[in-house]
Amino acid sequence: MKVGSGVVGNPITFTGADNRQYVAVYAGIGGDWFLLSGDVRSDDPADVRPPADFMPDIARYTSQGGIVWLFAL
Repeated sequence: MKVGSGVVGNPITFTGADNRQYVAVYAGIGGDWFLLSGDVRSDDPADVRPPADFMPDIARYTSQGGIVWLFAL
């Protein structure tokens, strides 16, 4: 299943009120890739990462995500 961008959070499982087991994961751009997405930039002069326009077409290949996916088992 494609979730739009990488799964960056640890999966968790839990039993719902309906006594079914569920798995939840967070998908989105995290870490330095979030800065490279072009929506956030660092003005820190000591920052050695490439500028936010390093990959101007990254949106064609991934989305920022920011979605919690929930699956019933």
